[in-house]
Amino acid sequence: RSLLDMGCQHPKLLHQFGAQFDQIIVVGPDAEALHAARANFSHPSAEFVVEDLPVFARSTSQRFDVIFLSNMLQHLATSEAAPVLLAVRDLLGAGGVAIIATTHVEDGHGSLQLVSRSAPGNSVDAQEFNKSNAGNRLRWWTVADLTSLIEEASLVVVDHFGFTYNTAAHSAEAWMRDRPLGRTFREVLHEPVSQ
Repeated sequence: RSLLDMGCQHPKLLHQFGAQFDQIIVVGPDAEALHAARANFSHPSAEFVVEDLPVFARSTSQRFDVIFLSNMLQHLATSEAAPVLLAVRDLLGAGGVAIIATTHVEDGHGSLQLVSRSAPGNSVDAQEFNKSNAGNRLRWWTVADLTSLIEEASLVVVDHFGFTYNTAAHSAEAWMRDRPLGRTFREVLHEPVSQ
C-alpha cells in the first residue's frame, strides 16, 4: 500500500499510520518544512520531494492508495486550491482515498485573514487575501464551499466530520506563543479551529 502526504510539516499522521504503508512519499514546496518532517519521521521507504503537488502529479505516473492533504488548503486562494485538488484526483489509484484536513466553519460564512508574528489575524477581502504570501494567509472554508471545490475536481465526498483541538490547554499554549501580538486569552480561546 502506498501513501502520499502533502502538507506534512508536523508528521503526526505519519507517526500514527505510517507503519501500515509499504511506500510513503511526502511532497511539499517548502524545503525547510520537509527537512523538519524528515528529522521527525523515520520509515524505511519514506521519500521526501520538494515540489508543488500539481507539478509532482504531472511528473509521475505513480498512483496512491491514500493521500493525506493536511492543513494546506486553508493557506490557499480558491484559484490555487482547485489545481491541488485536481492533482489529488490524478494521483489517486483505483479505489484510493484522499483525507483532507483543513480549517472550516460548519455554518455561516467563511473567513479570510492575514496573520503574522507582529499582528493578529485581520479579516481581509478576497483580492487582498489572494495577492498576499500564502504563509501569511489563513482561511476558514464553509463546508459548502469546500465540498463544491472537491466535487469540481471530480472527487466524491464520502464523509465529512468536524473536530476541534481548541481545548483550554491548546488555547493557553497558543496564547503564550502569540502574547506579543496583544491578543487576549479569550480571543484565542474562541477562535474557530474546526478541521
